[in-house]
Amino acid sequence: MVEHTEIMNAIIVPEWHLTLSF
Repeated sequence: MVEHTEIMNAIIVPEWHLTLSF
């Protein structure tokens, strides 16, 4: 589960960061 969480964070963080960029 920890590994999955890390992957989720790695994907989610860039997503909302790009959204804010737009």
